[in-house]
Amino acid sequence: MGIIDDGFARLREQRHPHRIRLIEHHAVETPKPVSVALDALPALIQERTLAYLADPAPGRALLLALPAGSGKTTAMVALAEAVASQGRRVIYSGPRHDLFDDLMAMSERRDWWYHWQPRRLGDEEQETTCRWAPQMERWLARGYEAMKFCANPRICGWTYINNSCPYHRQKGQTRPIIYAQHQHIAVGHPLMEQSSLVIGDELPLGAFLHPWLIPASHIVVKECPREIENLLWTIRSLCSATAPDGGWSGPALLHALGGAQHIVDMVEEHNSLTVGVEFWEPKIKDPNAVDELDYRHLPLLLVMLRDEANTALAGSSDWVRRVHITVDGLKLLLRRRPQKLPPHVIWCDATGDPRLYELLLNMPVEVIQPHVEMQGTVHQVWTSVNNRTSIGAEHDNEKAKQIKLQIDRIRQMGGYLNPGVITYKATRDLFAGDGHFGAERGTNRLVDRDALIVIGTPQPPTPSLVETASMVFDSRVLPFNTTWTLRYTSYQGTHYEIETSGFWDDPDLHIILQQYREAELVQALHRARPLRQAVDVWLLTSLPLPGIQPVLYSTQELFGAPKGVDPYKWPAMLQWVNERLDTAGIVVSTDVTDEFVVNLDTARKYMKAMAQQLNLVVTTAPSTGRGRPAMAIVRPAECKVFGHGE
Repeated sequence: MGIIDDGFARLREQRHPHRIRLIEHHAVETPKPVSVALDALPALIQERTLAYLADPAPGRALLLALPAGSGKTTAMVALAEAVASQGRRVIYSGPRHDLFDDLMAMSERRDWWYHWQPRRLGDEEQETTCRWAPQMERWLARGYEAMKFCANPRICGWTYINNSCPYHRQKGQTRPIIYAQHQHIAVGHPLMEQSSLVIGDELPLGAFLHPWLIPASHIVVKECPREIENLLWTIRSLCSATAPDGGWSGPALLHALGGAQHIVDMVEEHNSLTVGVEFWEPKIKDPNAVDELDYRHLPLLLVMLRDEANTALAGSSDWVRRVHITVDGLKLLLRRRPQKLPPHVIWCDATGDPRLYELLLNMPVEVIQPHVEMQGTVHQVWTSVNNRTSIGAEHDNEKAKQIKLQIDRIRQMGGYLNPGVITYKATRDLFAGDGHFGAERGTNRLVDRDALIVIGTPQPPTPSLVETASMVFDSRVLPFNTTWTLRYTSYQGTHYEIETSGFWDDPDLHIILQQYREAELVQALHRARPLRQAVDVWLLTSLPLPGIQPVLYSTQELFGAPKGVDPYKWPAMLQWVNERLDTAGIVVSTDVTDEFVVNLDTARKYMKAMAQQLNLVVTTAPSTGRGRPAMAIVRPAECKVFGHGE
């Protein structure tokens, strides 16, 4: 169905209001990567993972950046069971609890697996694992250690922990493979020190980020030095004060708190608050007393304010801001760092970025990323970004109507009966979507659809991306460059490139953008498993994607509309032709000139395009005896009535 030709001049004439355009690719064409056959992947994965495990202390993690359908999860289930058969413990970490059922469908030894249960109150379907689960959640949100709550004799105590607690009973689990959540890798798991291998599945970024919000009502803590208390009252007052652009953070915040030197001197004077723990060992008399506790934010807050103040005193006019005051309270941007990981860590992520994983896992990363040819075909309508703002959600606006027409045209072209649709969460109902960005990674729900249509270009707002980058790159001081710039990016395997926006001048920030934008789109299109089956995937976005070789369409080409015609009006024009043929049996060029107010040459061009799409015959109208007969189009069955085809 590819419609792209070599007419670069035609493409140069097309412009998009957002300065997106296609141009000839002048750069030296990148050599096509060497492909690995799909059926050769299991042997490759086995060879590389066994070689990695053979090194008792590799000092690095292994990242399997293989697309959905490559068999990596099946291979990891087999690997976990092979390691377990040697008497070693394995932690298999996933993003959600329902993945466990998928893993069990691949397992040869289900009796070796244990699904680690979270703290929860029971219901009709699940047992209670923690009788104080809501209170424990609030305790943890305040920054305290879980065991300090459990071991309190006024709450549970060690006798209950060792003999009766369903949650802690799991520590005695003898099954060798533990299925845990990503959070267990970021904050630690009770059985981590017993494990020799961690296997991770999908991007764990969210588990490692900790944007800690201390509500305004809990900013001021009890029983602290008067000077520190005054500082906290000032911070609380800023929650309701008119803030400068960007809120209270950075230089404006330091100034509001008395200046950089004042902050440094104050923190140094009260150094014991930042290094001691005695001040933060609360003694509560019953589980519900947790609501009366102060948040344990003061040590971190003082250290973070001091570091930013020292940066200012060193001459910096700005820096990465990790202390923010908002109307909701005090927000500290932190990153969790994994503790006591075993010597071997293997992570599976089709769109994994090695630098990102090096930061999250705090170790070097070896990447396995062979190129595998797809069995399916990716079609891409490049003429529009289709961002969330332009589509809207509450109103069926013009952009939404245009996208619906594209969907209808795609269904018609492919003859699809049951295509799946992935789009934004807010527009899912608008387009009768089956899923939305941010929720489909790793799922198999759309594997049986006869096509997949992915609508839009997911992208969080810049402040959200900067906040994420501030936590990921938690040692960076230089502020992020949020200047939105353009760079030409090639559509892989084609002679075309497009002007693509991004944070091209800041590689750190651009990595975060790509994880939420390009990587999310690649993950979405693989929900149809085009790697393994001859399925069509349609991308309604202009963004070029790494590792994806598309068949390109402009909107004009998608609708088969001739140049100069609004492609979205073309279906209505075709409908008019069919109706005209139903009543008159023939459409003459003068009918077209009158209906669409165009000249005769344009009418003839339209008619030829209509004939091609509707399988009509181009002929001439019956002679009137006056001049050359006009061009006409008829259905094939009417040729004998109106004349021979052209």
